[in-house]
Amino acid sequence: LFPSFYLRIYWEKGFEWGRLIRASIHHLFKFASGEDIDPDSGYSHLAHLGCNVLFLLTHQLRNLGQDNRVKLSQEQLELMEKL
Repeated sequence: LFPSFYLRIYWEKGFEWGRLIRASIHHLFKFASGEDIDPDSGYSHLAHLGCNVLFLLTHQLRNLGQDNRVKLSQEQLELMEKL
């Protein structure tokens, strides 16, 4: 693992928001499909999901990273709500 100093520097640079959103969706779908533990890390998919959501909230509140969200039309949003 990296020393905490390097992790702090990495964190302060921020991430692309889309990366955090994709990771959140991935872990949510894995959990929803019946897989509790992420085989790569050995941690709960829900733990990963919670962490990613909190990262995303912090990015929004502190204006970190790059907001590269895909803006959907009203029709696309309505279709997604039906899923």
